[in-house]
Amino acid sequence: MRATARGITKDRISGYVFIAPAVVLFAIFQIFPLFRTAVLSFQEFIGSTFVPVGAKNYIELFGDKIFARSLLNSTLFVAINIPVILIFTLFVSYRIYRSHRVLLGFYRIAFYLPSVASIVTISVVWKNLLNPVMGLANYVLGLAGKAPVVWLGQGYAFGSLTLILFTINVGMSLILYISAMQNIPTALIEAARIDGAGQRRVFFSIVLPLVVPTTLFVVVINTINLFQSFALVNLLTKGGPYYATSTIVFQIYDTAFWLQRYGLASAMGIVLGVVIAAVSLIQFTIVNRDVEY
Repeated sequence: MRATARGITKDRISGYVFIAPAVVLFAIFQIFPLFRTAVLSFQEFIGSTFVPVGAKNYIELFGDKIFARSLLNSTLFVAINIPVILIFTLFVSYRIYRSHRVLLGFYRIAFYLPSVASIVTISVVWKNLLNPVMGLANYVLGLAGKAPVVWLGQGYAFGSLTLILFTINVGMSLILYISAMQNIPTALIEAARIDGAGQRRVFFSIVLPLVVPTTLFVVVINTINLFQSFALVNLLTKGGPYYATSTIVFQIYDTAFWLQRYGLASAMGIVLGVVIAAVSLIQFTIVNRDVEY
């Protein structure tokens, strides 16, 4: 018994040693910055030092129309993209997950490439495609006899960014769904087809319920990514025109590094964290409501 107990203790110590570097790095680069941001949200940078101001930053924040617009834009990016990503990736994954290995590899690369490419590269490509004078989008409109459009201008910028964010985030979701569907026992699908179930019935009665855990992961991860949209906005529109594409993270950047209102920017960061946590919790509850593990 003592030998067994010693073995268990030794294994436990070894486990702690192996996870210690990750825990330390997580504490330094995640926990401490979060704690520091929470403290700064109740302070303001005046002169050359931080001065406690209580809840002043939060009171100012909730009366700020620009921040309200940024919060609305971020929420709309999530509300529009999440359903579209889910429907598109579920449909496409179901149609291709049993394709030949070579063809499936091509699909994976084609859809996943925008997800791993540099955001700067993606921004340059889209900026050229949407160029109002020499862009491919307006060239195609010209062939159809339509007038050119300023795609990143007033009335079109938000829709353009929504489309670009979709192309960036859809690849990872597709890869995850393909992997999940390939792990579904083929015996279940074959039995359903022997019983006369068609493609639609197989999808809704077998495939869809079995990929619920993947759906939850896809929804939560994409929600976090979309709420944190910054680089694309900064490189393509700078939040314009008239804050039509400004997001919370872009507003945090603008407030902190241009206005040097570090306390107010920290308060924005805390609000963003609370919003993401609340939305993710709601999504987790909805997706898992009727699922038993």
